[in-house]
Amino acid sequence: MNSIRVFLVAVILAVITLFYFIAALRGYQSSMLEADRLFDKQLLDTARLIANLHTEDTARNLGHDASMAFQVWRGERLVASSRNAPNTAISTLEPGFDYSNFDGYRWRTAAWFDSARGNWILVADRTDLRFALAENVILESLFPTLAGLPIVGLLIWVIVSGGLRPLRALAGELAGKQPDDLSPLAIAAPKQEL
Repeated sequence: MNSIRVFLVAVILAVITLFYFIAALRGYQSSMLEADRLFDKQLLDTARLIANLHTEDTARNLGHDASMAFQVWRGERLVASSRNAPNTAISTLEPGFDYSNFDGYRWRTAAWFDSARGNWILVADRTDLRFALAENVILESLFPTLAGLPIVGLLIWVIVSGGLRPLRALAGELAGKQPDDLSPLAIAAPKQEL
């Protein structure tokens, strides 16, 4: 690399880009974990809502959005479910979260016991949709940072060019002198480094 300016701009921009990348990666990972926690909380809230809405005369195979599935179990008997839920339990009848495969998708499941009615409420979200939603939100938040890198590069170029101006002036003065000319250079207020 023959140009100090190109070298400085490239190195500074590479360091800033590396920093942005590491920060973005860390932010992406923590945001995905937080999104999973929020989605899991939403699953439990949905289970509680279904428990409070469920009555004995609720019809089996209720219509709803296909991105979510649910079942209501009383003991070993399925008393209500969504259309896309299988006839077998979509999760173990133990409180907590798990994963299950049915209806051609991978699902995040939650099981909640409604002690007031003696029912197990099993709910599930499609993991592909959860991931896509979380990733879209996170990537949209990262886009301004990535889009700003060319602007940062341009600003670095301008700043480095301005900082190298005295060096260019010195080079111009030296280029105009003969090898045996030992007269002082005509640079007003030279920088300390020069």
